[in-house]
Amino acid sequence: MDIEDDILIAAAQHGEPAAFEALYRRYRGSIADLAFRYLRNAEDAEELLQDVFLKGFKAIHSYRPRPDASFFSWIYRIGINCAINHQRKRERDRAGLSTVAREMEVPTSRPRLPEADCWEAQIRKAFEKGLEALSPGQRMIFVLKHFQQMTTAETAAHMGCSEGSVRKQLFRAVVKLRSEMAAYRTKEGS
Repeated sequence: MDIEDDILIAAAQHGEPAAFEALYRRYRGSIADLAFRYLRNAEDAEELLQDVFLKGFKAIHSYRPRPDASFFSWIYRIGINCAINHQRKRERDRAGLSTVAREMEVPTSRPRLPEADCWEAQIRKAFEKGLEALSPGQRMIFVLKHFQQMTTAETAAHMGCSEGSVRKQLFRAVVKLRSEMAAYRTKEGS
């Protein structure tokens, strides 16, 4: 356990906002990176970052150091949960907007890019569409493993599940992502 973290946590638990602010500055970058890689939108990621640390600040009194987990693990887990919840809410909101758009006969797709830029844009769009098709848990495991470069053991620890579960969900995510990308390229190419 990091001695400096211990001091800052104890001070934050005694109501010193400057101590929690120091923890925020220390771990902000890691949480911001997780949020952006998972949500793929800078504004949503910034909002999520604030939510994570607000929840952490409110729950700091309940934080208890453990030999097998650090403050970083604790705040990162809050980040994972917030990201998954945010994605679920965004999907519910999109479903509602799609229904409204269909009822109003408003087109929901954006115009296509010029041919010169189309190929790269299609690949990026297919990948993002594939990520959105994953379940929130599969998406988080994929992000932690491939974007955050975590090992299977680290991913399992952050997700609160077994390494076997991580491997199974990661396999399913990759299969689904490949399928979604192939389907998208086929649709776009016709």
